[in-house]
Amino acid sequence: MIIRNLADRNKKGADTEVVDGQQRLTTIYEFTQGGFSINDELSKRIVRDNSDSYEFDIANNAGKETEAIKFYKKFKKGQKVSLTYGTLSSLMKADFDSYNMALTYISHHDDNVIAEYFRFVQNQERLRAGEIINSIPDSLLEQYLMQVDSKSLLFKLSWEDKRKEFDKLFYAAIGIFDEKLPLGGVDSDIIEYVKNSAGIAGRALERTNLLITQLQALSKDETWNFSSGINKRFVKFLCMLCGYGYVDFSKNPKEKLQQLFVVNKKLSAFSSAKATALSNEFVGYTEEQIENYRLIALISKGSQKWDMVEERMRLLAVLMNEVKI
Repeated sequence: MIIRNLADRNKKGADTEVVDGQQRLTTIYEFTQGGFSINDELSKRIVRDNSDSYEFDIANNAGKETEAIKFYKKFKKGQKVSLTYGTLSSLMKADFDSYNMALTYISHHDDNVIAEYFRFVQNQERLRAGEIINSIPDSLLEQYLMQVDSKSLLFKLSWEDKRKEFDKLFYAAIGIFDEKLPLGGVDSDIIEYVKNSAGIAGRALERTNLLITQLQALSKDETWNFSSGINKRFVKFLCMLCGYGYVDFSKNPKEKLQQLFVVNKKLSAFSSAKATALSNEFVGYTEEQIENYRLIALISKGSQKWDMVEERMRLLAVLMNEVKI
């Protein structure tokens, strides 16, 4: 989806406009407003694959029958059902609400540049298109990023081709420490924060320096490397844990990174469409342990405030410590 920031407000008073993806956006909005439902056959397939999430709602609503629970009971009786936004289970709704859409923002460019951008995008020349619209602006915060040997670190993470993504995650971590950005903020918010930052101080600076120290230690350590399997959530959690200091990656880094890898992999079960995903992934785990993993999975979705992020990162460190390597 591509959004253009307008230099002047349009006739409707808006300062942005969706230039690609209007149909998708309208469809999503109409679904959340109850504008349409999903047919019986597809609804049953979706509910069948996500029955665990409905059972979770039943177990955690103390006998209260929500719209989703009533819908699920109707499904279990074999009656005709039609899935709507209101009848999604709480976990399905959380996944829906926090789904990250790929957004590209275009600012300070005339119609000719935008036309050129679309020409390259339509020809699948994504890299060239990205060069036309530069994402990360120059900033006072760049001095902190420059202290990290990103090349070595990303090579060891097998993330060499994701330098821009790493830069955004690094700046996002600083923004969270600075209490200016939420976890899970959109790219445009990160870019705006970086562009307008007048610098950091106090606890934000302390945590940023600790983040740099730990990432540098990891970049220089020769005992570990990943050949594959590292995703954005892993790197995001790594940055947060480093800055908060809940895990000391300078000691036994290979073991601790593997622990984070195991926890991060298990979190994927909460987003799986397979009905047996949770039971297969958490064999032998107590309900309390599974609930703790669910809390971490939820913090990685949507926009989360600073106190909640810090609390969940402390819990993540505990879960990592429970993993036996």
